[in-house]
Amino acid sequence: MAGFDISANVTIKALAFDSKNQASDAANTYTFTEPEQGLKVYMNNTANWNAVNVHYWNEIPDVLPASSWPGPNMNDEGDGWFSYTFEGVTSTMKFQKAFTLYRQ
Repeated sequence: MAGFDISANVTIKALAFDSKNQASDAANTYTFTEPEQGLKVYMNNTANWNAVNVHYWNEIPDVLPASSWPGPNMNDEGDGWFSYTFEGVTSTMKFQKAFTLYRQ
């Protein structure tokens, strides 16, 4: 069976025959997009923090400068979920609970 390349939009047509040699055909058009590059992490803000940030350093591969505390804002995905995409980072994240509460 020969393969084919799919880049953006492709229409796939199929022709099938039943046991009585009657043909049925179908055609569907599919749109393909490039996957998001980088590593996307999520955080559920169950503590209802006013701001949700991500502070990072020593990512793998080391393609990003370390963030400054408290780090960039995470994106509000709704329903208490936040996300952040590390562009160019492909693997290995180490999470640790390290935060300080400041009270005045």
